[in-house]
Amino acid sequence: MFQILLFSLFLGFQDPAPQEKILKLRTALQESDGKTAVKLADELIKSSPNTASLYFDRARAYILLNLPEKSVEDLNKTEKLSTKENASLYSVRGGEYFKLGKIKESIADFDKEILLNPRSEEDHWRRGISLYYADRFEDGAKQFELGKRVYGNDVENAFWHFLCLARQTTPEKARKELLNVKNDSRYYMPKVYEMIAGKAKPEEVLEEVKKSSEKDKTEGYFYANLYVGLYYEATGEKAKGLEYIRKAKDDYVIGHYMYQVAKVHVLLRDKK
Repeated sequence: MFQILLFSLFLGFQDPAPQEKILKLRTALQESDGKTAVKLADELIKSSPNTASLYFDRARAYILLNLPEKSVEDLNKTEKLSTKENASLYSVRGGEYFKLGKIKESIADFDKEILLNPRSEEDHWRRGISLYYADRFEDGAKQFELGKRVYGNDVENAFWHFLCLARQTTPEKARKELLNVKNDSRYYMPKVYEMIAGKAKPEEVLEEVKKSSEKDKTEGYFYANLYVGLYYEATGEKAKGLEYIRKAKDDYVIGHYMYQVAKVHVLLRDKK
């Protein structure tokens, strides 16, 4: 979801550390070279241990390496050393807390982000997903309703809106308030939309991927299994839904935040 940008510069941190090495560090981040970035950050932090930007950069490197516990630790240090609050830090840490299954902490950070940057509220679908897993279905539905202004052609936004309403009330009532979506360009998404509208069966979503001419169907099968699983959960078949989402997690790895959603879903539901 996130692009690797010069986040520390964006955050306005001051860098007393050697500029040449900092440039190499941020180049490594731009090139998604997490291992090199961690090594460079370690060296810089050793010589400049009170520089907030360096911990933020190392946190970004840990995100590339999928090490959320380490990234949260460095983001906490960034917060402690920073001279002012910044929405970007809370945005990043909220996502990392979610990956750890710390849903309340995730929401708290996303809320802080919105407080500092109100313009981020409309497109904050990650917050909506966290609200769903906190069983705050009414708040989640409101978040995705706001998201329609930004993601009017995105089936996923409509799906999560339906999901929250279905859990809050019933699937039948949720269908009556289905957000209107047209022209989602992903070939498997129109059938997902038909499923929540009651016009297609879950197996038809999977069949849509199977008959596709796409050479690499990993992404299609991931999303098909994820949303079929979530649909079953919304319609009262949680155990069956978990099977599909576990399959999405185990068999169809993709490099997107939604893959983390599948992992967290399995983590949380296995605890129950």
